[in-house]
Amino acid sequence: MASKSQHNAPKVKSPNGKAGSQGQWGRAWEVDWFSLASIIFLLLFAPFIVYYFIMACDQYSCSLTAPALDIATGHASLADIWAKTPPVTAKAAQLYALWVSFQGYLFPTSAEDCKFTGNFFYNYMMGIEFNPRIGKWFDFKLFFNGRPGIVAWTLINLSFAAKQQELYGHVTNSMILVNVLQAIYVLDFFWNETWYLKTIDICHDHFGWYLGWGDCVWLPYLYTLQGLYLVYHPVQLSTPNALGILLLGLVGYYIFRMTNHQKDLFRRTDGRCLIWGKKPKAIECSYTSADGLKHHSKLLVSGFWGVARHFNYTGDLMGSLAYCLACGGGHLLPYFYIIYMTILLTHRCLRDEHRCANKYGRDWERYTAAVPYRLLPGIF
Repeated sequence: MASKSQHNAPKVKSPNGKAGSQGQWGRAWEVDWFSLASIIFLLLFAPFIVYYFIMACDQYSCSLTAPALDIATGHASLADIWAKTPPVTAKAAQLYALWVSFQGYLFPTSAEDCKFTGNFFYNYMMGIEFNPRIGKWFDFKLFFNGRPGIVAWTLINLSFAAKQQELYGHVTNSMILVNVLQAIYVLDFFWNETWYLKTIDICHDHFGWYLGWGDCVWLPYLYTLQGLYLVYHPVQLSTPNALGILLLGLVGYYIFRMTNHQKDLFRRTDGRCLIWGKKPKAIECSYTSADGLKHHSKLLVSGFWGVARHFNYTGDLMGSLAYCLACGGGHLLPYFYIIYMTILLTHRCLRDEHRCANKYGRDWERYTAAVPYRLLPGIF
């Protein structure tokens, strides 16, 4: 789409007692029971999922059923499994407690961009401040979204390749494929970092556990499951299979990159450009901002944006599938990534469309009539 969505902003009370106006960003104003239940579920089980996967690989050669079977049959106890797990240090616990205690509550960078729902769990999960900072030079959201997890992703993958070399005397072509395809995605992130500033994470979401823990724990540990799996179960693909997976990953990356490039080009030139050799077509839209002013925007319906409304996500999913296919079909664990990414991107797709429907109204209906499918033409 040609522009990121924003919402009319209701008045809220900021921590200093003054009424302020703010966008609806990625957070709700009132928390319904389903949202609260979902958040508590994630807070309880997301860390457990990370722990279980890493523990299963470390102690059970990546078998997802063996730990549960060992406990059920009495061959092992929870204490036995936990005893082999690296312990939580006192310093780590203190730092985490400090983060929980002070996140957004006592020393906000800007009181006007704080958002309280009255529910502790929702505030903790989705964040209170929109852009917490230390001075003018350190932006928490930008740093955590774009540095620790993304950098660790590549470094951890390389360490798995080194471990495979140490254990077996060679690095398999599947490990090389995983490292190369995922490194392309990471390099693209840094090369096109200005584009990332326009994504939902930056434009709409507040900074809380969802982004902070997700970027520092979920991303580096679970996005590298393919490499970890291949350390314990090395796979040497046939040349045709390896080339097919490489082609799938590269085509997926091309679709992902070119789809985003077309939107960025259309924005920068205000439509005075060529897409697929033709003048681009767009749906003229209007919306009213929080200050009551009317604005005009354009929704691109040419190029990949005429194929599906979120075709960049489709390319992303093709790349994700390629990472998993490189691990063969022997285990379910390395396929967690494509399952997770399908859920994540479908959810993001629906979130974005809900926001745009509220913003553009009937103009959005005209747009969806022109581009009827979200991700897969003819299917969804």
